[in-house]
Amino acid sequence: MNFNGDAVRAQVEKILGSPAFANAGLTGPLLRVVVQNALAGQPPLSGRTAEETRDLQGRLQSYYADAGKDDPVLIELSENECRFTVQTKTERQMPGYQPSPGRKLFMFVLCLVALIALWVFYFFAPK
Repeated sequence: MNFNGDAVRAQVEKILGSPAFANAGLTGPLLRVVVQNALAGQPPLSGRTAEETRDLQGRLQSYYADAGKDDPVLIELSENECRFTVQTKTERQMPGYQPSPGRKLFMFVLCLVALIALWVFYFFAPK
């Protein structure tokens, strides 16, 4: 993955200034340290509690769901460690339209009714 370290640092500062990280306690500095270590080529932080990692992941998800949805740099934290990944906007996979299960069922029933109507019309129509 190619990314600019300055762009990543700027993204971290933008994230830390967002409402998602207001009153974040030690979570904000943890994000900064994890990113700085990774950019310097140092191993990920160990000894962090699962609660700290989950809190940081939740805050990042909250940020990208709201204020950061159009940001060009996406920072994600891995599930098991304090290790992050960075994607540029062009690398992101934008999810396509996925109809709800109810809509799928409605369309299936509608097609089934149309097929039955065609069958009835074809076989029982006066000739």
